[in-house]
Amino acid sequence: LAPSGLLLDVRSPEEEPHIVAENYLQIPVDQLTKHLSLLKDREVGVFCQTGKRSIAALKILKEKGIEQAFCLIEQAEEVKNYIENGKK
Repeated sequence: LAPSGLLLDVRSPEEEPHIVAENYLQIPVDQLTKHLSLLKDREVGVFCQTGKRSIAALKILKEKGIEQAFCLIEQAEEVKNYIENGKK
């Protein structure tokens, strides 16, 4: 993910683990189309808890013209650990 890219968490706000980071945004997959303007012209790495919602979200993003979006292979816990332990 590029430094100006965005980590997009498509889980529900009440799901664990909670993540706090720069360039991080949480939008539940069922509300994604309401917030597309936040994602325009950015590289977007999409993730969730198991991968199912991130795949659904990626399909929505691509259909709506967000071409620089991709699914992260890491799930929420791995993303959180990566953020907390720093980039190497």
